[in-house]
Order: sequence, then C-alpha cells, then structure tokens
Amino acid sequence: MISQAHFIPTDQDELEAEYLLKRNRLHFVRIGFFTLVLAGSLAAVGCTAHPLLVYHRSHAQVDWWLPLWPQHFDLRPTVALCVAGGVTAGLNLVGLVVALVPSPRPRTKLLNIITAVAGIVGLVVTVFGVAYFNALDGKRGRDTLLSWTCQWSDVVKSAPADFRRICIESKFSLDMMVLLVIFEVMTLGLAAWGFYMELKMAKARRRANEKVDDLS
Repeated sequence: MISQAHFIPTDQDELEAEYLLKRNRLHFVRIGFFTLVLAGSLAAVGCTAHPLLVYHRSHAQVDWWLPLWPQHFDLRPTVALCVAGGVTAGLNLVGLVVALVPSPRPRTKLLNIITAVAGIVGLVVTVFGVAYFNALDGKRGRDTLLSWTCQWSDVVKSAPADFRRICIESKFSLDMMVLLVIFEVMTLGLAAWGFYMELKMAKARRRANEKVDDLS
C-alpha cells in the first residue's frame, strides 16, 4: 500500500488563508468604490458642463426685451464644480483601470497607494468645490447659474436657454459633489484598512520567519 501524507495546516497557513480571503473582498469593494465615485463624478461634470455650454451659446443673444443673462455674472462656482468633478473622475478612472487589468503578481500595495491618493486629492477638491460654490453663489450682488436660473425658472419658460433644466442640473451637481465628499471619506477609510491589513500580515510573517530561524 502507498501511504498518503496528510497536510496539517499551521497557524501561519490559517493566517495566510484568512488574509487572502480578506484581500480579495477588499479588492472587490475597492473596485465598487472606484466605479461609484467615477460615475458620480462624471454625472457632476455633465450637469455643470451643459449649463456652461448653454450660457456661452446664449449670453450674447439680443432677441429679448430684457437681457437673458445679467451683465455681472459669475461662472466661477460652476467651473469649480466642473473641475473638481473632472479631477475626481480622472483619479478614480486610473484606480479602476489598475484594479481591473490582470497581473501575475498581487498589486495590493500599489492599489492601497492609489486609493489613498484618490481619496486625499478627491476629498480636497470636492470640499473646495462645494465651499467655493457656497461662498460665491448669489453673493456680492453677482448671480451664478444656479441663483439666476432658479430665480427665473418659473418666469422664463419659453427662453432659448432652458432655465428650469439648468436650475435642476446645477442643484444636482452641487448635491452630487456633497455626496462625493462622503464617498471620498469612505475611500480614505478603505485605504487605511488596506494598509492595516498589509502591516498586520507583514508582522505575522516576520514572527513566523523568526520562529523558523530559531528552530534551525
């Protein structure tokens, strides 16, 4: 008879198996966050780019008894949201591509770094965009796309520029940017958890190697 060798897992083997399971789960959660933030950022960009396009196409029109847009108009808050959404979308697109492209070696450390950078930069630009928008929207006697179109959306229904739609899009982009702030905080938490897992596993492997050296 041929005797069969039985493999008896050690504590280190169990730790490695548990680590691989958690790492795979973290990877899928990371992909989900990258996708979610990317979709939200692109939606915010689209809902700020369209009103800007409408304004640039119609602000010089003189077919009305009254100007369609005020003379002193501030586009900076809308531009700030558009730029913040674009930066956030770009960072998360990079992270999503790196996470989805197959690799023969695990890229956990690289993905943790990308997640942390995307979270930090994304949080800074989204907070700045929201704060900048709220600081200038309708302040100092200068209207913005949001304040002006929402003020006249029920009056200028037949204007070439769809004020009601622009008002809704402007509100949506601002609300989406606030939501992205929350997502970026969660992304930072995800990155911190990834670093913690790597550090904990590195310490466990170091202790296991030290035990092997002592026995040899």
